[in-house]
Amino acid sequence: MKMSRILGSNKEEIKEQEGEWIDDDGWRKEPISLKVPFNKSMKQSGTGNFAVGTLHYRSITEVVKEKLRNQQGSQFFHYAPHESLWKPSEQSPKTRVYSELYNSNAFIRAHQEVHNLLNNPQCTLPRVVVGLMFWSDQTHLTSFGGSKAWPLYMCFANESKYRRCKPNSDLCHQIAYFETMPERIKDFIAKRTGGKVQDKHLAFLNREAFHEQWSILLDEELQDAIENGIVLMCHDGVLRRFYIRIFTYSADYPEKILLAGIKRGNCPCPRCLVSKADLHELGMQKDMKTRKTQLRTYDSAVVSAVDASRTAIFERGAAVQGATVDTYLKDKYGFVANQNAFGTKLTSLGFNICSALVVDLLHEFEIGVWKSLFIHLIRLLNAIQRASLLVHELDKRYRLVPVFGQAIRLFSSNTSSMARRAARDYEDVLQCSIAVFQDLFPAADQEIVLKLLYLCCQWHSLAKLRLHTDYTLNLLQATTAALGNQFRLFVNSTCEAYVTYELPKEAEARQRRARMAAENLASQEAADDEEDMTAPPPEERVDERANDTISTTAVAPPPSPGFRIIATNHCQDPVGPHGTCLIPVDTPTPRDTIVFAGVARVATSTHSGVSSTTQAPLYPTITVASAPDTTSPTRRESDPPNLDQPSPLTPRIQGPQKQLPVHKAEANTLAGRRPKKLNISTYKFHALGDYVSSIQEFGPCDSYSTELGELMHRRPKAWYRRTNRRQVSMQLSRIERRRARLLKLRRKVMLKDRNQAYELEVQRQAARDPNPGFFIGMSQGLSLSLKDFADNGVHRDDPACNGFVFKLRSHLHGHLHGAVTEYLSNEYPGYRVPITYPKDWSYVRIEKDLLFAHRIMRIKYKTYDMRIDEDIIHIDTDNCNIMVHNPDFLNHPAQGHHPYIYAKVLKILRVDMDIYALFGHLPSKHGMDKPKPLSIPILWVRWYSYTASGQEYCLPSLEFKPLTSRNSTGFVNPNDVVRACHIIPKFSQGQRYNQTTGGSSALVNDVEEWLSYSVNRFADRDMFMRYECGHAVGHIYPGLDTSTLDSLSTPGRCLLQDGEEVRMEGNLNLEGDVSDSESEIGIAEDDDDMDIDDHSLEMYGIE
Repeated sequence: MKMSRILGSNKEEIKEQEGEWIDDDGWRKEPISLKVPFNKSMKQSGTGNFAVGTLHYRSITEVVKEKLRNQQGSQFFHYAPHESLWKPSEQSPKTRVYSELYNSNAFIRAHQEVHNLLNNPQCTLPRVVVGLMFWSDQTHLTSFGGSKAWPLYMCFANESKYRRCKPNSDLCHQIAYFETMPERIKDFIAKRTGGKVQDKHLAFLNREAFHEQWSILLDEELQDAIENGIVLMCHDGVLRRFYIRIFTYSADYPEKILLAGIKRGNCPCPRCLVSKADLHELGMQKDMKTRKTQLRTYDSAVVSAVDASRTAIFERGAAVQGATVDTYLKDKYGFVANQNAFGTKLTSLGFNICSALVVDLLHEFEIGVWKSLFIHLIRLLNAIQRASLLVHELDKRYRLVPVFGQAIRLFSSNTSSMARRAARDYEDVLQCSIAVFQDLFPAADQEIVLKLLYLCCQWHSLAKLRLHTDYTLNLLQATTAALGNQFRLFVNSTCEAYVTYELPKEAEARQRRARMAAENLASQEAADDEEDMTAPPPEERVDERANDTISTTAVAPPPSPGFRIIATNHCQDPVGPHGTCLIPVDTPTPRDTIVFAGVARVATSTHSGVSSTTQAPLYPTITVASAPDTTSPTRRESDPPNLDQPSPLTPRIQGPQKQLPVHKAEANTLAGRRPKKLNISTYKFHALGDYVSSIQEFGPCDSYSTELGELMHRRPKAWYRRTNRRQVSMQLSRIERRRARLLKLRRKVMLKDRNQAYELEVQRQAARDPNPGFFIGMSQGLSLSLKDFADNGVHRDDPACNGFVFKLRSHLHGHLHGAVTEYLSNEYPGYRVPITYPKDWSYVRIEKDLLFAHRIMRIKYKTYDMRIDEDIIHIDTDNCNIMVHNPDFLNHPAQGHHPYIYAKVLKILRVDMDIYALFGHLPSKHGMDKPKPLSIPILWVRWYSYTASGQEYCLPSLEFKPLTSRNSTGFVNPNDVVRACHIIPKFSQGQRYNQTTGGSSALVNDVEEWLSYSVNRFADRDMFMRYECGHAVGHIYPGLDTSTLDSLSTPGRCLLQDGEEVRMEGNLNLEGDVSDSESEIGIAEDDDDMDIDDHSLEMYGIE
């Protein structure tokens, strides 16, 4: 216990002799105190001090110093940026390559600015930019319960993203654990206001608490390091001056709003000043101009306006959101009256927090735009055919989609339910969507839907590339414009042709939120009524609250449209002279529940026919809920059955009633499934247009994706189990230091053991070695006799064996010369021996006429971003399809040939040649009785035939050659395999054979064969670039001049022609009315750590 305590403590917290080995700054703690304003209309106006909690953090400057002094990994730290250029061929011009943040425009520009600074003119030390990247996101620490943590992570932009993305590299540093506003703030406010706690007031304080903590992190030491730099002696003995620069801050949308200091009003984008009414104009010329000319900046003018509004709030008693504050901020495009830590402390140093809020592919597209589109496609399928038959077919198809390595996982049995889905699951759904949705829609909508899915897949593949060139960025820009166009066309034509309704799970989630809102409203009104009991009579009472007036009259007015009074009570007796609402027994409230004072009570019937509850309220309460409009037209027969629709209530009023105004969006909250449209007027849809500029400025998206932050959440979640659930932030910080110090001690021990370190390095080099290009085992466990495959052998009646021996010997004859040369160079270098090559295929001799079969082969290949990756070919599984270069395409690339040939691997074979027939005599080596066998690996495959579909936005179409054809099977050299491929059946065309009758070949096992297939070119990023021939930096095309491919692929070809912009046709939904986040909250509440939830929206006043 003592050692554990010392390892997690700061140096100053323990005895001097016990902590002399500690060389880091450790964690600090700082109390967080807020000045809470109470406006002059409240019961006790003025200000009050409130202690939020304690911030546990590490000094950013000390973390930077520790990193720069550390020898571990220092050889990978880039002290100077550079531009990367690629020249595909001698004739091709150089093109810019974007791969890391340290070769991006932002880093190069910062490097130049640092060298042009006039500060410290007498200093001659080398100047270095230290780039910082931040991630923060609140996360659940447990699967059940409300325990949360809000960590802040930091990485260095000077290091490669390929090292940063590995958790075991420990290159992502934990900086702080933010504190959230405790629930006792409501008690603190209630004492000053007489029980009233306004949401806007709480949102203001939550923003204040967040930026107060960032003010602590952005201390004077960090500001001085940004302005004047830090002089440090590096591990190489060179004294350098380091200037800190913040480049990126990765967060989800609610936190972006919080960091930018804005509200989701008429200008909801944290990066530009686009209007809410123009969010749907993705890719249009007007939209692109707005992004370039109207950038959002937190400048000195905004700082001055915020200071003036805060003076009005804290000194003159103005409301935190009202007419007084609006006079200062109404022309500032949605900025709020909170003091932004980045704006007040770093604006004078040239930093703009709005430009650092980079795009977020995970939240904005994968579980944002694409998730919304997928949900709406399911709604459309329900609208096209009742009883969810098409949805069941969709789930069936997804279940039948083959897996593909680690890229495409096995889908669940019910994909449409979207239960417990992470972002990677939605990514898989997208990558296979074209083949699955094919022919599910009517012909009039099929082309529009498939083109939209194709553009979504292409946009996602391009946006997620780890390495970009000018070509891929131009293609991404063109795809973005075409995607926005197709979305608007989809909304105008397909979506308007059907009346779509909420999914059952969406309706249930909405009703659950409505009940919670009703409970909160009842609790608030109960507190107000409790105060009213000591107030003057109703005719003398004046409520000064703006925009929330309550009227009390002697006679109850009739409820307005969209309102229904469920119950009101002014005494403990459920039936009395003070007034109750009598509800007939045969017309219960939704789910037979009446809400009293925020507590749900189950209604029961009595002998008098009056609805009562098991416990009466102790104070006046009211619950308002909406009922269906009985005057509306009769529900159409095509509408889905509304099982949750409550019967209309006809209350008999026996006393004074209250009627509270309810927002239109809250009307009908307890009704059944509502009509639901696809909303593209959202920030997430608008954000898709910022990816090209973000990549040009900061490098590819994977460098700053929120996926890294989500990945790093695993550590505090795992450490939480080791705490006692009290003072969690403090205990997590101590566990972090304990782990970091143990790891540092372990590395010191490893450096002393040179032999062990050398062995580990040899293993790493072997894993990274791209040669050989494949690996097949050398065992002889399963042997096959060649005679069994002859015309008179055991398999003579199997059509797959047609010409097997001839094809095998011919293949070996063609590859024998190269195999012999390689064999002699490896086994007998410099040894001269006469070689007798067979005259033709009939003279090829196989030792003992045996073939050795294997089930697994590993294929190493070079990816588009110049990395080494590996595919596994596994017989009799889904991972058994390969692709090889098409010789016709390599020889004549301009004639429109498909670049690849596809095949299914039937068997992985290794053939040992008869050495004595080739060489006569060879000396034995290594104490062996005979020479090492000459083994030739081969693949027995069944060929697919490519069929041109003639459609522009479709996947390559394949079908098996008939087994009766002589060329239906063949043999392939493993060295010729490009990589494995993902082939999906065309489900609408059905299978070739009846399951009961069986197939035609036992060796091929074609009983489950489909009539036609599609090649999934979007299975992963490298596969996508395989079809952008000549534009992948790492791909090799043997025997092909890359310059000949320039004319084949032009960025944005056939995507969008001039004058083809599609505009919305009066069916626009604004984000403030029907938000996309509403459906996201309801459909998958299991993704709270990766999605916008109710708590985040309310916490920071994001309306």
